[in-house]
Amino acid sequence: MLKYLLIKNIALIDKLEIEFGDGLNCITGETGAGKSVVVDSIGFMLGARSNKELIRSGEESCSVSGTFYQDPIVTDSKLLSLGIEPEEDGTVIVSRELNTAGRNICRINGKTVTLSNLREVSELLIDIHGQHDNTTLMNPDNHLGFVDSFGDIQSADAFLKYKNDFAEYVSIKEKIQNNNLSPEERAKRIKELREQVQEIEGANVKEGELEELLEKQKVLENGEEIAESISVAVNAIESDGAECQGALEIISSGARALDSISDVAEKYAEISSKMNEIKYGLEDVLHELRNMFDDTQFSPEELRETENRIDAICDLTDKYGDDLEESLTTAQKELYDLEDGEEEADKLAARFEKAKLTLKEDSDALTKVRKNIADILSKEIRAELAELEMPGASFETAVSQTDSFGENGCNSAEFLVSANRGEPVKPVAKTASGGELSRIMLAIKSILADTDMIPALIFDEIDVGISGKTADTVGMKLKKISKSHQVLCVTHSTQIAVKADNNILLSKAEGTDGRTHICAKILDYKEKVREIARLLDGNPDSQITLNHAENLIKESLS
Repeated sequence: MLKYLLIKNIALIDKLEIEFGDGLNCITGETGAGKSVVVDSIGFMLGARSNKELIRSGEESCSVSGTFYQDPIVTDSKLLSLGIEPEEDGTVIVSRELNTAGRNICRINGKTVTLSNLREVSELLIDIHGQHDNTTLMNPDNHLGFVDSFGDIQSADAFLKYKNDFAEYVSIKEKIQNNNLSPEERAKRIKELREQVQEIEGANVKEGELEELLEKQKVLENGEEIAESISVAVNAIESDGAECQGALEIISSGARALDSISDVAEKYAEISSKMNEIKYGLEDVLHELRNMFDDTQFSPEELRETENRIDAICDLTDKYGDDLEESLTTAQKELYDLEDGEEEADKLAARFEKAKLTLKEDSDALTKVRKNIADILSKEIRAELAELEMPGASFETAVSQTDSFGENGCNSAEFLVSANRGEPVKPVAKTASGGELSRIMLAIKSILADTDMIPALIFDEIDVGISGKTADTVGMKLKKISKSHQVLCVTHSTQIAVKADNNILLSKAEGTDGRTHICAKILDYKEKVREIARLLDGNPDSQITLNHAENLIKESLS
């Protein structure tokens, strides 16, 4: 849902902040108060086409940002695919800025993204339906999704069978493509693989061997220096028989002195024990140093052998990769497949033809299921349209089948509509007016309210051309949708505004700079009553009208 909106320097707006709530949010105001500007600003933020004429006169740039709260299941995978780290609470902050040079700066959660990336994410956040903006409904590519959502196609047996068989079809196809070599290419590749296998196996490289050899090389190259250093350390610990005593002899002497008084008091025993630990430690160090000295005898021949082995292993890793064991396994598998290739190719070809036939049968069955779903959906949409003052409208969903197998089947769908009785149905994008499109989308959203994953919907002046009972019906349908979605509705209709969970009033005012500004106010109960009264007859000061407005609000809550 859209929680917070900030608009800067768009049209008459210098700075406008609006907080939206759950449920049904109705935006009202006098004609020219900026209601459409707010909707256009949201569209701009979400990636709609725009130009620098949008920028408020005298300003260098305009910007819109919105804070959304969305189920992470819906948006996280898309955000991660764009390199954006999702927030744990599902917060998505979208912003777009446009300057007078025509440059766009788009951000999602603070990360700069392309305009196309912004649109990809926006499609998961909010859907705008208005007089001039009904992109979801206008694009036939989206219509099959409506059909599938209505029929819960994901759980249909025909769909599940198609998905399983499609996976098998793709697997076989990939194997055939991998094996699709000419006899000459096959022979050449077999020769290359045999040489690779023989070379890696013949080298008999052990795991971790290169690291051990590099360490050994370093020791051998520094053998004389190491031996000299060890010798100095040994002499420091052990007496060389001359006048100078070694550290071990001195420590041992001290230890014996302390041993002689260790039974006088506990503290002497403790310090004597510590002195003996030092002595034993020096003895251990001396023993290790003598062993090391024996191992550091410099051998030019051994160094040469070590370097030759390192070079051999490095040559192999340069040719076949750092993980020689994995390279060997991969080469052996490919070699086996190629040597068995001709017989395997015949088997794969037969399996592929069988998989195509099976998938065609699955596709036919899935198409039949989708056509049945489309018929039921069309019937329900026609019933909804009749309630929305389009009784003569005809609505059909044409489901067609293609020869190309796809992950979700071989179907496309397109909504066909005729707004007037007796006229043939045509694609909705070419036939319906803006107001009709909004009502068609309202009908669809009413039917799909429980399955549609987009959390927020905007309806811009959906009440144009309707009144009375129909307007009340529109209000009830919007209220129904708002139980599972956040709904933002720009309206002049009393019947819709009274049903709002949150009422937002837009108005124009002259600022201290002498310029017109647009203001937004979230109405409390008394302010809502006055606004409903204004919508009724334009007189919010009439007590009779105020009483009528309050009664309408109370009736809407019952």
